[in-house]
Amino acid sequence: GFPVTIAVPLPSIGVSLKPLGLTTRVLNKGKYRGQIHVVPHNSGRLSVINILDMETYLRGVVPREMGPAEFPNIEALKAQSIAARTYAIANLNKRVKEGFDLNDTVADQVYGGYDAEEPMTDQAIHETRGIIASYQGKPIQALFMANAGGATIDVGEVFGGDAPYLKGVSTYFSQIPNLIYQSSSQY
Repeated sequence: GFPVTIAVPLPSIGVSLKPLGLTTRVLNKGKYRGQIHVVPHNSGRLSVINILDMETYLRGVVPREMGPAEFPNIEALKAQSIAARTYAIANLNKRVKEGFDLNDTVADQVYGGYDAEEPMTDQAIHETRGIIASYQGKPIQALFMANAGGATIDVGEVFGGDAPYLKGVSTYFSQIPNLIYQSSSQY
């Protein structure tokens, strides 16, 4: 016999997909841990939502925001893990009107799911588990740019607002250090 395809309307509350194994593959996107929920979006399209715990979410974020190939330093990756966790907590429900918390793009944090995971960033996330940055008892807006070009600027100049913990600083040494070295080569 020939296969028969039947169209079934999507319920207004959407459908949830539970993985049979470790991950679920989303066509043209990749593999994801946790649960996948497909819901109608107010734009007339569908939203594919990945539902998972915070630490697992970070495993797909940290390597995409500051990967170990480019920054192979565990302490730097730990700082990024804390910044990413803080951003996620401070922005939960940011997109609640769309039916989810955060986008998977630079509009929030770049998230690549299972395919993005790296052992070194997993270690950094594990070693900072549950740690966030706070100011006056609340999670900070852990905003950052991919490249500061040698100096940062006040948050109001880029994102708006005025956070006392997001003031511009130079990333250059105030005094240039003297480097002394000896060549081990014979000429």
